[in-house]
This record gives sequence, C-alpha cells and structure tokens, in this order.
Amino acid sequence: MKRFLAIILGVGFLHRLILLGTRQLWIDELMQARIIQGASPAEILARLRTGMDLASPLDFFVQRGITLVLGDSTWALRLHAVVWGTLSIWIFCRIARRLFGDRVAMYSTVLFTFYPLAYHYSQEARPYALLMFLTLLSYDLLLRQILEGNRPWKGWLPIAGVLALLLYTSFLGGLVVMAQFAALILTAGRKSGEPPHGSDAGGTPAFERRPASLVQVAFYALAALAAAALFYPWMRYAWARPQLAPASEILDPKLLLRIIKELGDNSYPVAALLLIGLVVGIRALLRHGRRTSLTWLLTWLLIPIPALLLVEIWAGYFFAIRHILHATPPLLMIAGYGLSYVGEQLSILPRLPYQVSSPAIAFAGLLVLMCAYIGQSHGRSEPVDWRGTAAYLSRSARPGDAITVPWVYPLLEYYDPALESRRVDDLDPGPGSLLSETVMRRIVVCIDKVMPDPCGTFREKALQDDAWVRTGFTGFTVFVRGK
Repeated sequence: MKRFLAIILGVGFLHRLILLGTRQLWIDELMQARIIQGASPAEILARLRTGMDLASPLDFFVQRGITLVLGDSTWALRLHAVVWGTLSIWIFCRIARRLFGDRVAMYSTVLFTFYPLAYHYSQEARPYALLMFLTLLSYDLLLRQILEGNRPWKGWLPIAGVLALLLYTSFLGGLVVMAQFAALILTAGRKSGEPPHGSDAGGTPAFERRPASLVQVAFYALAALAAAALFYPWMRYAWARPQLAPASEILDPKLLLRIIKELGDNSYPVAALLLIGLVVGIRALLRHGRRTSLTWLLTWLLIPIPALLLVEIWAGYFFAIRHILHATPPLLMIAGYGLSYVGEQLSILPRLPYQVSSPAIAFAGLLVLMCAYIGQSHGRSEPVDWRGTAAYLSRSARPGDAITVPWVYPLLEYYDPALESRRVDDLDPGPGSLLSETVMRRIVVCIDKVMPDPCGTFREKALQDDAWVRTGFTGFTVFVRGK
C-alpha cells in the first residue's frame, strides 16, 4: 500500500498540476482573487462580509499566504487547490481501506484520482478543494474513533477542531455535520453480523462488528456544538440572501437530470458509468452483509442533496454541482466496492490484494480515458475572455472615453487596474453621458449569459440602434458609441 500510495499521489498531483494555468480565472475565482488583495487580514474580512455570498474565510487566507510567496499568477492562485486535491486522495484511500480493505481501497482510489469533478475543483482557485479535504479528514477521524473507541478526549477534540475548520471553509460544512450525525443515529448499537462465508476476500469487516455507540453519538454532538461555538464569531454573517438566479431554476423538473449529468462533469457517459457502479456496489454491500458501511456512505451521499435544495429554494439561490462536491467520495467508494467484485471468476490477477476482475479493469480504464479527455477539454475551454476584453479596452481607450462595465467592473479591472479611472455608471441606451462636453465616446461592456442580465434593457435597445458598434469576445459584448 505504501508503494501504491506514493505512485497514485504522484500521478494525482501531476494530473492536477498539468494545464493548471492555461485557463483564465472565471467569475468566482476573480472575486476571490480581488478579495485577497486586501492590505490586511481585517480588510480581507471586511471585503468578505460585504463582497461575497456565503463565504467563509479560511481558504482566502490560505490562498493569500501562497500568493505572498509566489505572486498573483493564475497557477499560483490555484496551487493551494492542487495541494488539497492531492491530499484528498490520500485521506480517501485511508477511509476506503478502513472500511473495505486494501483491494477495494486501491481500486476506488484510482477512480477518485481521475474523477472529473474532483480533478476540476482541484484546479480552481476557490474553497471547494479544501472543503473536500476537510470533509474526508473529518470522516477519517470519526470512523477511526468509532473503531478504536478508547480515546475519549484525544479522539473527539481533533474532530471538533476539524469540524470548526470545515465551517470556516464553507457554510456547506454544516451539511457534513448533518450527514455524520444522521449516520451515527442510524447505526448506533446496530450490528450487521458477519458477511456470508467467502464473500469478504478484501479484508475483515471490523467496522460491521463495532458500530457506533450511544455514548459516541453524545460525544459527537458535543464536538459539533464545540465547533459551532468556535464558528460563532463568523456565523452571524451567514446569510446575505444572494440574488443571482430566480428560484424557478430550482423548481425546474429537469433539475434531476442536470444533477446526474453534472456528477459526470457535464458528461452523461461518465455519469452513467458512475451510476452503474453505484447500483452494483449497493447490491454487493447488501449481499455481503455490510449494512453499517452502506448506511454511512449513503447518508454521506444522499442527505446533503435534499437539504441543500430546500435551503436554495428558500433563498432563491441557484444550484451548482460544486455545492455537493463534498458528498461525491462515497459514490466512488460504493462503485469501487461493487466493481472490484464483479466477475471475480474471471480474475486475471488471483493474488490478494491485487485481485481485480477484467470487467472492473475495463470499467476503470474507460472511466480514466473519459476523464482524461474531459480534463484536457477543460484546459482548452475559455468560457469568458476577461484578459482579452481588458486588453482590448486598454489598447483602444483614449482621452474622453467613458467606460461602463455593469456588475463586473472590479473583476475586469483585475487584469487592467487603469480602467478604474475611466469608470462611469451610464446604461442609457441613448446618447447618455455623450451629452457632456468632456465625454467623446461611450463604451459599455456587457457580460453574457448571466442571470439576471446586468445590462438589462440597455442590451435589448442597443442591439436595435445602429449608433452602437458591437465587438464580440468570448463571454462579453462590447458596445461603442461616439458623438
């Protein structure tokens, strides 16, 4: 296992490091990059309280520390996510090994290493890679405490600390606490019994013979309360009622299909492979009598989704797959368990723990190839050309220009701070500020495909007025009008 871990961590790190700086920062990454430019920790916290919705500060300070050393380049802003994403592979393997033994741990860890969503958000300058790492770490510590059960304070204090860090990374950490508490309640005092003879070639099911006790449930509740107390200074800034999308997106019946597709990083084939693995894994776990392990994994996977959707319906917020990214590791563990047992009679490597069936190898190979394709396609995609639009404005701007960039002007100015001196708030679809003697030309920069449209009425009327000359960039439309 040590050799396997060294190899898979190296592969996972390089996989995430390659193409790290090829894509531009996108909207949320730019928002975080602007916030960490604060001159002091107090200024960063002030910007967080007023500049972003549902943001906890831990990841911002981690990123700030790295950029102080390595600068503000795109790859430096994302490097901390690569580190957390790689460490997540290690903790994932520990959990899978604790639950299922070496063989399943090795197989499912390979799947997790190349899982498109884990890869995607390990290359993004946002808190989701850290959220994933701390979620995995909290489960690792909790499952270890349940198995060993003889370290009351040495075991629970680290859990309370990690849960507090989880909350300071994202308010979504509350969903992790909810899922863990539900799993403890459902499994407390329950013994699943020994698996059927011969069905457990991957390791001894110690976790099934030693489920959580009611005392451990009580200790976890105390640990969660301690984490909440530590989080209280920031908790009062918890809700800013974001207004980025109408609630009708949440209520759309197509949402379920979208969630399934996004689980495969917008790839239905990858999502289908994962769901096949999930079904096979559930059947295998039930057949082998591993109901306690299955309960833990299913609560981790399924409880955050409806809870999150209810909150977002109430808030009028939009759903994004990154909000449940931390709940995806059990999907890979269940798939890894099931598929590592498929076709054992056709096993091509009979020695344990390397015994893997040919159907399982075919599944893993196909998934890895698809994920590699998705990864390199991410490297080539530029949904919004912030740098090119800013460079165009910098080259074409001249004395007497008034530039309007509704809603996203601080983000565009990240690439050219000099644009701030020409900033005006003028969305009149007519002459507007051109009536002033000091303004010779108006430039309005509209970001596309954002709801609600920050340009609103202006775009509709400007498209019908020949006085406005349009220039298109990826994700932007630039309107120019002279006297």
